Amino acid sequence: MPGLNLELAVEEGSVQFPPKSKAIAFFWSTSCPPCKLEMARYKESINNGKIPEESFFAINPYESKETIEKFLKKNPHPFVFIKDKKLANFLNVQATPTTVLIENGKVHTMKTGLSVIGIWSAESFFKD
Repeated sequence: MPGLNLELAVEEGSVQFPPKSKAIAFFWSTSCPPCKLEMARYKESINNGKIPEESFFAINPYESKETIEKFLKKNPHPFVFIKDKKLANFLNVQATPTTVLIENGKVHTMKTGLSVIGIWSAESFFKD
């Protein structure tokens, strides 16, 4: 799926997705233990300045707004959160966690599942 052009734009308040530069779309759910582990890793990378905060989009297309808000009250993260099914359907996301690295509105890489090198790949993506 590399090179897939993301024509879909999701507007959530003042958030425009996909951005024109590099970004991460992270598909997750509150009931997914690997998602929570990956979110903790991304939070640490953002806090350490390795991934720009404004470039990380946590997308939960599966659960209600209330469920997501309840989770976020107990587990704050410095991410832009989007609740939208269109993008998950467009990218054919079948499971969580799924991480999509996006460059200039096109899919650079897309991986599903917990990865030992996933956070390193994401950090390296922003070094270039």
